[in-house]
Amino acid sequence: MPGVRGDGSQRVGGWPVTRPWFSGVRHIPAELPLNMWQRKSIAADARHAWLRHRWNGSILFGWFLLQMVFAVFALGTLDWLREQQGWPDLSLVLVYAGGFGSMLAFWFWRERTLPRFVYAQLRSRGHDVCPGCGYLRRGLAGADACPECGAAT
Repeated sequence: MPGVRGDGSQRVGGWPVTRPWFSGVRHIPAELPLNMWQRKSIAADARHAWLRHRWNGSILFGWFLLQMVFAVFALGTLDWLREQQGWPDLSLVLVYAGGFGSMLAFWFWRERTLPRFVYAQLRSRGHDVCPGCGYLRRGLAGADACPECGAAT
């Protein structure tokens, strides 16, 4: 595989890739002995589990539907305001601003809820991490509370 060395580390343009930017992988503790492909697999499984969760898929569908309704409503209303009331043509600016704002809200919401699914995937693969914060609990007794966040495991 291009870009992957014998020790499992990945390089792009000669520079090592240590903490990837794509969603989910950055929530996996760096201390775990996993290569990039294992991390990507765990993150992909977590994203699929996130989407299959009872509300997340519905909210995602509703978000797309709301975008379409908002675009049609905004374009129609702003055309009327421009023609009847003499307003300046701001329709595309408002549609893009509304779409970008709701996209940011959706992204923040997903980034807030995704780590829980990443930690569940790690626990299902046998890694002892805290379900609340992802702290690597190696060497701690099973009934102890997490030293990072205090969550009971």
